[in-house]
Amino acid sequence: METPRAAYLGAIDISAYTLLGMARRARTLLAKAGGGSVNAMSYYGGEKVVPGYNVMGVAKAALETTARYLAFELGPEKIR
Repeated sequence: METPRAAYLGAIDISAYTLLGMARRARTLLAKAGGGSVNAMSYYGGEKVVPGYNVMGVAKAALETTARYLAFELGPEKIR
């Protein structure tokens, strides 16, 4: 409830949007190699409430959803 907008957006940017940016940059190299993997680390707090984890739980949920959508978009290129 007390998270400022800047902190919220920063958490989403660092935890979720960076995965998209990394995948975008790696896409050409991985496609040329015939496929590959893009990895990220999440935490239980992205699925269940963990007291004190707060906005990072929201950011990890965004990260996990971003990973699913990237998998859908990049899967035909054998990038997982």
